[in-house]
Amino acid sequence: VESCRSLASLCPLLISRTAAENGYAKWAIDVLVAMSGILRRKVEANDADATEMVHQLQLDALRGLCALAEYEPLKIRIIDDSLSQVLQFKNVRGESADLARLSKAANQVCLAMGFSEDEIDAQLVGNDPKLLADWFCLERSMLLQAMAREEIREYLCSVWLTPMMEVFDSGTVDTHALSPDQTGQKHGMSTIVEESSSGDSAKQVSSTSGGKMPQCKDPSTAEEKEAFLRRVFKNLGDDKDSADLRQKLVQQYHYLYDVNQSVSGISSGESVHGHSDPSSKNGKPSTSTKPKKSKSLLEDASEEHNGLLGISPCTVIGNILEKDWIMEHCRYQAAHRKGNISQWSTLPRRIQALLDVHFPSRLIQSEVLPLADLRPESSFDFRALSMPQRRYFSFRREGQVLSRVCEKHAAAIDSEDVHWTLGFSNSSFAGEFAEILVQALYRCPIIQAMSFSKTSEFGSNRAYGVVEDGEDDGATLLANLAGSLPPWVSCLTFD
Repeated sequence: VESCRSLASLCPLLISRTAAENGYAKWAIDVLVAMSGILRRKVEANDADATEMVHQLQLDALRGLCALAEYEPLKIRIIDDSLSQVLQFKNVRGESADLARLSKAANQVCLAMGFSEDEIDAQLVGNDPKLLADWFCLERSMLLQAMAREEIREYLCSVWLTPMMEVFDSGTVDTHALSPDQTGQKHGMSTIVEESSSGDSAKQVSSTSGGKMPQCKDPSTAEEKEAFLRRVFKNLGDDKDSADLRQKLVQQYHYLYDVNQSVSGISSGESVHGHSDPSSKNGKPSTSTKPKKSKSLLEDASEEHNGLLGISPCTVIGNILEKDWIMEHCRYQAAHRKGNISQWSTLPRRIQALLDVHFPSRLIQSEVLPLADLRPESSFDFRALSMPQRRYFSFRREGQVLSRVCEKHAAAIDSEDVHWTLGFSNSSFAGEFAEILVQALYRCPIIQAMSFSKTSEFGSNRAYGVVEDGEDDGATLLANLAGSLPPWVSCLTFD
């Protein structure tokens, strides 16, 4: 009991900034594993002494978990390993003072992980930890997408800064350089119109008439480059609403997993463009092995158990583990701050992997993100709601969670030029799924596209409970979707 209490007292110290900067945060993972094991401990109901002792151990474990839950990289581990037990303690009922303290401590853990009382009320998720895990997956996936969009904007800057500077400096725009399908449409350089001021009046120069473009200063800082990029792409989205949280998450992942490397530098041989994983050896990318059903997806799991998160867009992006994906982004940021990023020829592999998960159709992907074409009206802004891989018999409560997430993020976006898509990958369907899904889409009028895809791993997922051998995967159930979708859903992909 004293040892457990000491570990619980140690938790807030381990993740303090001073301890993290000195490399002690990495021990928080081992402490978390110990705390999770205590929460799963069982006791005979007729053994009063053992029950009292175990309750005290579990109370201390919950207090330790509450401190660790403030750390973004540990939230995903807590949900995968311990959320089911935490919700059981939160909803425990009884006249015992021990049970009341356990319930209160478990509620504090939920709040520390970002689940408000409204989000875990009976109508939305009730006592179902899987729905809370779905909620977390959608939210964490939104952060990963924001990181990807940040790098996509850097890619645009790398591709278009030099040629557009030459165009601006030359003072003219050659409309004959436009492709035939762009002429007469709002594509290409013909839509780049600048204003030059003369006294109090502003004169708009038409590029189609060969008018002069104002001379501009060669951007050198990141801020100047972004400002120039926004002169070219007028509707370019931004992610300022999540900037602080993303920076906090990246910093904490660095403290937890990359403590031997300075966050302001990048070691030799590492690819900041993500063409090799942080775990790679001799520059060769390592491919994550497919997790077994009985083991947590998160590496370093010390014992066999059913991880709650399973295979979802926030734990595995393509075949890249979430931790590796974020750590590579961390290294990219460090290199970018030092100006060590060379000219980009293609998107980083991990960014492309994320886009392929959310946009299995390359046609739609190129329409939302026209990286090979100059389209100044494009926003390059998207929000993807990719559901976990599983067998769906209904979508009633998942649809409620989806609706709440849509409302939250739509309220935080100023621009209306955002592409929203809902996706299912390597999943199977039965029962009332199709009917309830359509009802959910009518409650989410911002969703413009849907996709159902299967990768080469789908066959192996039969062993993970997605679909049994010889069982219908529900493909025929989805065939009638096209005729019943809301009119605002303009894209439907089956891959």
